[in-house]
Amino acid sequence: IVQNYPNDTLALSLAFIHNSPARRKALLDNSGAAMAAWKPPSSSEPGDLYPFLLAEHAYSLGENEEYQESERLARLALKMEPTCALATHQSETCARQFGTVSDFFIARC
Repeated sequence: IVQNYPNDTLALSLAFIHNSPARRKALLDNSGAAMAAWKPPSSSEPGDLYPFLLAEHAYSLGENEEYQESERLARLALKMEPTCALATHQSETCARQFGTVSDFFIARC
């Protein structure tokens, strides 16, 4: 459904929730389709879903071992929405992959 309706936030959320290690590529394909369809907002407003979309795509990239791009998008999502739990999780996960966990926590404090 996400491939045909990439702006459908319910379909995207359900596809994200029902991911599994065996479906890593599908997870990335779905978030990639959504990223291609959505345009970044001119400014992040409360309730804006774009930072969460960035975080979902960052997570999908991380699940596919594309850690550098995953970290970049997770940090961008955090810049737009500092309380985004998924972006925080993914940024910290990438920091562990790079051995820079202390830098992650220093930047967040």
